[in-house]
Amino acid sequence: MHHGVGQRGEQADPIVEEIVVTAQKRSQNIQDVAASISAIGTADLDARGIKDMTDIQFFVPSLHFGGQFGEQNIAIRGVGAFARQPGVSVSIDGVYQSRTSAAQLYQLDLERVEVLRGPQGTLYGRNSNGGVVNFITAAPTQEVEGLIRVGYAEFDETRIQAVYSAPINDRIAVRIAADHTDRDEGWIENHVPGVDDLMQGEYSNVRVKLAAEVTDNLSLDLMYAKGKMSGPLDHQLRLTDNRELTAATIPQLATARITLEPLEVFADTEMNTEREYDLYSLTFELDMCWATLKSITAQQDFRDDQDWDLDSSDLPIFVSNDHTVHETFTQEFNLLGSNDTFEWVLGAFYLGEEYEARTFHELPLPINFSPLPSQLDFDQPSYETDSLSFFVDGTWHITDRARISAGVRRTEDEIDEYHK
Repeated sequence: MHHGVGQRGEQADPIVEEIVVTAQKRSQNIQDVAASISAIGTADLDARGIKDMTDIQFFVPSLHFGGQFGEQNIAIRGVGAFARQPGVSVSIDGVYQSRTSAAQLYQLDLERVEVLRGPQGTLYGRNSNGGVVNFITAAPTQEVEGLIRVGYAEFDETRIQAVYSAPINDRIAVRIAADHTDRDEGWIENHVPGVDDLMQGEYSNVRVKLAAEVTDNLSLDLMYAKGKMSGPLDHQLRLTDNRELTAATIPQLATARITLEPLEVFADTEMNTEREYDLYSLTFELDMCWATLKSITAQQDFRDDQDWDLDSSDLPIFVSNDHTVHETFTQEFNLLGSNDTFEWVLGAFYLGEEYEARTFHELPLPINFSPLPSQLDFDQPSYETDSLSFFVDGTWHITDRARISAGVRRTEDEIDEYHK
């Protein structure tokens, strides 16, 4: 909402700016969306100092956000992730995020954020029981524009962000956005001498978007995004002292030093995180006069390696490495149409997903009085998922003040578990 002054010097009536959203797969005035929705545009994101999902949760009712070991758990009305599956559907420019670890890309060069509260199974299908969060990134422009931001914060944190957008010709434009954050000091104090504090490291993100008006009726959008992070960027803290209970199995633990203080830890082994995320997507829209056909094709690759000191003591008792690879291909088709009283969408959605994980534990000290160190290698199952959905949704405008929305969706999932 914006307030202005009339040309004749008098205070003008408040002007409500029209906010256009695509939360229901089609462009609508936010006041015409038959759902509980919040939308935050670029101006509000900047004015309120919103940098990421941690900040957004304080401006959107019923939304909560938390991170744990690389997973960014978004919950709406108390419904969140469970058993490796999100409870809130998340998308970037319409590309469904099967794993929420890509959240570091969410806040980069956004046009707006849309949050739908409540079940959205008809239009979004799997993993949308709590609601939907859509991140719409800024589009390439036919005018040259750009920005550079440099910041410095406590814990010796420096950040630089750059955006450049320009036309290539009358029908093609490109936009490049990148940022890099380097935190040289950790805010979790490690009491083991010579070993780094935790929650320090580097984040890097880049996104390239190419928009082309091929004809007056056909448009193409190509996007590539990449995110990387490295360093001791995850942590766990002890809540209880259980050394006496485990001393029978690991005698050395009885004399190990630990702490129960918040924001402090004993970690004798260097802890490290290496994550890399790649996203490729192609979107086209074809205006056929009587309806619009939209296609979104995307490939996402996520790799995660974590080195842990799981015993959180000053002795090398329990050292762990987690390795995860997650690859997802998605294809969505939407056919959209409308007239004066009826808006409708027909859709099909396919998801192909491969998930692999390996956990390796090293126990350098003898256990159960064994004279030799030991190792545990967990052969975790791998998963392949194929999901196919068809849906239809429509809204009837009965009067200027009343409308009815209805929809139906059919989904068939096939999940194969296997061991390599």
